[in-house]
Amino acid sequence: MSDRPEDDAPPPEKDFDDILKPPQDTDPLPGRVRYQRDMSLDDLLTEEVNPLTPEDMKKVKQVGFGTLGVILVAIALSIFSCQPKKGPMAYGICSTFLEMITPYPNTLEYTDLEGSRTAIRIYYTHIDPFGEYKLEMLECTFGPDEAGGMKLTQVSRNRRPVEEEIVAKFNATLPIVMASDPYLVVPPDWKNPWVIDRKP
Repeated sequence: MSDRPEDDAPPPEKDFDDILKPPQDTDPLPGRVRYQRDMSLDDLLTEEVNPLTPEDMKKVKQVGFGTLGVILVAIALSIFSCQPKKGPMAYGICSTFLEMITPYPNTLEYTDLEGSRTAIRIYYTHIDPFGEYKLEMLECTFGPDEAGGMKLTQVSRNRRPVEEEIVAKFNATLPIVMASDPYLVVPPDWKNPWVIDRKP
């Protein structure tokens, strides 16, 4: 026991608020939540629910929009890739001419297609009036007409020229053919437009 009276004095009592409030000159231990006496419950909940700053929210939105754009482009590309490939109007004209000179156009089957800027060549099969199955080729050559458009200048079937009179009569109907939206799907996706309720 000490001889000095001040050593026997009890330690000063601390206020309850001082016990709960951490010292002002030191930081709380890492990971320990600071006691917030001056904040309302709504403010505390808002701070916990929305920990992101406005700058962070802006970045999140930008990333979200970018991801959405990539997804939409991927969907559009997948839809486009599933569509059958189509040829130019010259192919549609040549195909229409072939249908008109074939006795039974519903028996046509296109097997291959070749083309350039001035000519279209269609390889096909069909059944002739004698019931024979034939593999043939039609080549259409195009050139400018008097009005500045295009017309058939020559047509050959199995490398034999088609009569010029037949070609001239067909050229007279070209405006109607082009306005009727001819079938432009190319082989191997081509399906005979003359066949109704065709099985896939």
